[in-house]
This record gives sequence, structure tokens and C-alpha cells, in this order.
Amino acid sequence: MIAGIAFLPSVFFQNSEAEDSSSVLRKSGICGPRDLLRGGAKLNGPGRGTTRNTASGCIAALMLGLCCVFGAVSLGYTKPNKPSCGSGMTECGSQCCVNASQQCVGGVCRCRPGTRNGSGMVCSASHQWENPCRPGETRCGSTCCSNATQQCVDGGCVCKPGARNQVGLVCSADSRWVSQCKRGQVACGSRCCESGEECAGGSCRCKRGEPCGGGLVCNSNHVCAKECRSVQTACGTTCCADRTERCYQDRVCVDRCSRGQTECGASCCNAAIEACIDGRCQCDPEAGPNEPRNCYGSGSRGSAAGDRAGGGSWAIGADAVLVVPVSSWRDFAGVGYGGLGKVSWAPWDGTRWSIRSGYIGHSSVMPSEDLGYTSSEIPILLGWQETFEHGFYVGLELGPVVNRERATIAVGNQVLKETNSGVRAGGTLGVGFTQVFDFLDIGVCVFSPSIVYPDESSAFGIMFSLGVSVGL
Repeated sequence: MIAGIAFLPSVFFQNSEAEDSSSVLRKSGICGPRDLLRGGAKLNGPGRGTTRNTASGCIAALMLGLCCVFGAVSLGYTKPNKPSCGSGMTECGSQCCVNASQQCVGGVCRCRPGTRNGSGMVCSASHQWENPCRPGETRCGSTCCSNATQQCVDGGCVCKPGARNQVGLVCSADSRWVSQCKRGQVACGSRCCESGEECAGGSCRCKRGEPCGGGLVCNSNHVCAKECRSVQTACGTTCCADRTERCYQDRVCVDRCSRGQTECGASCCNAAIEACIDGRCQCDPEAGPNEPRNCYGSGSRGSAAGDRAGGGSWAIGADAVLVVPVSSWRDFAGVGYGGLGKVSWAPWDGTRWSIRSGYIGHSSVMPSEDLGYTSSEIPILLGWQETFEHGFYVGLELGPVVNRERATIAVGNQVLKETNSGVRAGGTLGVGFTQVFDFLDIGVCVFSPSIVYPDESSAFGIMFSLGVSVGL
């Protein structure tokens, strides 16, 4: 071995650069497969001849062969790890199977069919542990069926038709335990129906159309009730009049709802101001602010729930107004523009009290070249409003109105101005609608800033208003 190692440098490292063993062997002609099989090698070099089948050639080939093996090991070859299985065991992938109770299946140790474990379970043909069936039983899925009284259907045990159990029940054709019925009886679940009964919904009920005694007749719902006439409808044990009554929950007659009402359980809701929510008539939380059945009181009728309870509802809003003077007032005032704020309260359903106040200014009027008038009002009005179906309402307002009038008179080169202010009694009387786009209120009324002048003449105009309201 030492001689072989000493020999290697002269063969493998003739150049200054290192080369791998396979290339050197190919270049040197040593360790050729055929030469090794023949037991010889050829050595070529300067000043040397060719020598075959010599002892030195065989030794060199042997030493180089050992170097090839050791070189392969040093290049990273690792023998794979295998389990060390003892006697009575079989190698199975990376496991060792016990021959007596296990079998290698797909590289995994599984139970051997027919063997039993410590819990008494038996290994099936599919290598699964299962409870063993006793004599007279048949395997059915994960359980065992009794051959005498049961059969396996869709992986489960059901009774075998004609079999009897310990409590005297008989298995029917559809594999259900039923009572053994006498002649003239009908099996129904675990009971037997008599001749005057029929099986309905798994229980014995009266036979439709048959008399029940006491003047009662079995109706279409298998309930003994009064025999209803052609203008009546059976409802539980009684009859409802078709024209005036309806059957509630198939057991009690309640009044039919009239026009403008909606059914709500056993009651009827007023469709104009109520909604049926959770079986009760109450205000509608999804109603618009000006809908009569809203729950927050911004509509003209207010909160239906609050009105019925007597607590009332509050709302605030604002109106834009346009006033067109008529009669003698137009001689002293032009078209007026302004706004009024309002606060209202609905003490009960359909009625609303309010107070409005604001400012209205009029354009100037010049009856002649040397005379002109301008005027304005600050009304403070207490009002009453009654709302009917579809949001139509009528209203009346009365209260003090602060009037301010200014006259301009041209006298020669001078211009004289005279201002007159005072508080007079005024008011409005008009109609309107409260359900325009669910939040707008439009109205038209007769407006008087001064119902009676000091000279006993009156001033009137037409007021158009457009307003909004918000509930409190």
C-alpha cells in the first residue's frame, strides 16, 4: 500500500496543475477496464517500452484501483441509513414490522388481517382495526347486525321486515317498528289507527268528512269542528264568516280589516299612521320625516307612537315665503320676500300647534314721480294645523305683526322721508301638503299684516311658502 501511494505522485501529478483521478487515468492509460480484467496494465513514458502482464503492472493496477475506490468515498458518497431490524421483524421503508401482527403495505407497517389487539379488536381485510362480530351477526359498516332481526342498509342496521322485537312490535315493510294491528286497523307509527281514523303526519287523526259526535265533523285539517256552511270557512273547531271574519293561526276567527287598514297578527293597523312591526301596530322607523307614521315627529302628524301615548312630539323647521299684496295694500307695498322659523308640537294624532316668526321685506312702490313707499313686517304668529289623508292640511295663524313703513316725498329740491312703525293684529288662513319628497312642506294662504288699520281699512296678500321640518 505504501509503495502504491509513493508511486502515485509520479503518475498523477506530472503537471503542475492537479487533475481529477478519472482524467489522469484516461490520459495515462492506467486502470483501464479491460487491462484490469486481464490482470495487467501498460505504462507509457519517456525512455520506457511497453510491458504487459508483468508483476509490477498488476501491482500498479491494483494500487490504482484502490485509489479509485477511496477517491469515490472521499468525494462524498454516503451509504444510506437503513433500520436495523431484529429477529422476527421485517424491514419496511424506514420502519420494522412485527411479523406476527403486522404487514408492510406501501412502505408502512399495517395490522395483519385476522390478528387481534390488546383491546379485543380484529384487523379487517383492509388492515383496519374493527370490533369483532359475534356468531349470528353480520358486519355492517362499523357495527354488527343481528341476523335474526336486522339487515344492513346503506351501512346501518335496520329491522328486518316481519321480525318481532322484545316489546312486541313488528317490523313493517319499510323497516320501521310498529304495533301488531288487528284486522280493520291501520299501522301508523307505533300505533294502530281505528276504523274511524286515518294516519296523517305519522299519527292517528279523524277521517275527513266523518262525524266526530256532538254535532262535530272532521274537517280538511283532520280536526273535529262544527260543520261549516258554504259561506263559512273552517277554523280550528269553529267556522268563520267569509265576509266579516278571517281565520287567524288556523284556530280563531278575528275581524277582517277594512279599507285603509292592514292585517297585523290578530289586529288591523291604520295604514295611514301605523306599520305592522313584529306583529304589533306601531310607528314606522323607516318612514320619511314628513310621513304621518314616522317615529320622530318631524311630519305634520307627528310621531304616531307619541301621539297615541299622549306625550306628543316636537319639530323645528323653516319656511321661505313669497307675498303678493292684493286689495289696497298693493298701493303701498310691492312683492315681499322673506323667511320664517317655526317650532311645532303635535299633542295628538293629526293636530299640530306651532309658532312662526321671521322677516318679510317688500319692494318699493312709487304711485307718482315724487312719492314712493317701502315696507316690511316681522310677524309673530301662533298657529293651529289639522292634517287629513295624503298629507293635506288646513291651518290658521293669529298674532302680532310689527309693521314698518317708509314714505319718500320729493318737494322741490328736497326729499322728505317719513317712517311709521307699529304693532297690529295679523294672521294667515290657508291650506297645504306635507308629503312632498318626504321632507318638504308647501302651502298657500291669505296673509294680512294688519287685519284692521286705524282708519278701519284692511290689508291682504297671498303668501306662498316652501318649508322643511326636523323632528326633535
